Order: sequence, then C-alpha cells, then structure tokens
Amino acid sequence: MAKFNFTLAREYYVTHEDASYSKISEKFGMSEQAIQMYQKRMDENWPDLRRQALAKAKEMLPEISGNTIARFQAEKLSVGKYLVSEGIKGIKANPPKSAFVANLLVESGYKLSTQAMGLDKPDVQVNVGIMTIDQFVVEMQKRKEARGTVTDAVIAPDANGTS
Repeated sequence: MAKFNFTLAREYYVTHEDASYSKISEKFGMSEQAIQMYQKRMDENWPDLRRQALAKAKEMLPEISGNTIARFQAEKLSVGKYLVSEGIKGIKANPPKSAFVANLLVESGYKLSTQAMGLDKPDVQVNVGIMTIDQFVVEMQKRKEARGTVTDAVIAPDANGTS
C-alpha cells in the first residue's frame, strides 16, 4: 500500500481557499476516499480547520502587516543613515574646496540616498483596490507561491485546532 503525506495534503487544503478534495487527490496522488478515510480515522474536519486558519489569519493580519511595514521602513532608514555616514566620512577626508562643490556634494548625496531608498518616484501610482480580507489572504498566498516561498503568514491549526 502506498504511503501518502496527509500532513502536507491537509496543510495545502487548509491554506488554499480553492483546494478541493479532488484537487488534493490529483496533486498528492491519493484518492478522495483515502482522504476521507484518513480524516475519519484522525477525527479531523478539514473544512473546519480551514475556517479556523482563516479566522486566525484575519486576527493576525493587522499585526503582521504593521510589523512588516515597520521592518521595511527601518531597513530604508538604515540605508539612509549608512549613506549619510559614509558621505560625511568622505567629506571629512576630502573637504570641499568651495561652497559650490559643498552644495554639489549635499545635492548628490541627497539624490543618491533618495534613489537608494526608493523615494525618488513620487509619480508612481499605488493602486489600492477594495477587497475583502478573504480575498486579500488568497491574493497574498498566490503571490507567495509565485515567488516559491514557504507559507508562513497563514498559520494552519493542527488536528486539535491549535497552532
């Protein structure tokens, strides 16, 4: 008898809104009957686990989003501070010979740091559409899969409904 990875199948089902038993069957090479028998034997209800995971993701999303944005902003600030400190070192090592050269150094330093931090594109339009939290979670999952990264934002509960 073939061995199937029901843990992976369950995780996939729970974290993918469009996953059905037939898709799981096809993706993991197991029959729908085997999936149902496994659930019964393990006393699991995958649709309930999916609902619990989505509820937990909705609960955690504001904190995760805020932390991610804060971390991104901190990284940009760190790049800016580094560029400024390196520029100051360069000016101290080779002081400008005139006010004109000093002004050029300041302007070019500002331009370089804004480019490095991605702040030089004020005309870039950010399209923010209105979507439900469910649609947002699904969209983020699709983008993660497209990048080939491991799912970590959506924490699926285990068979006991805990994470």
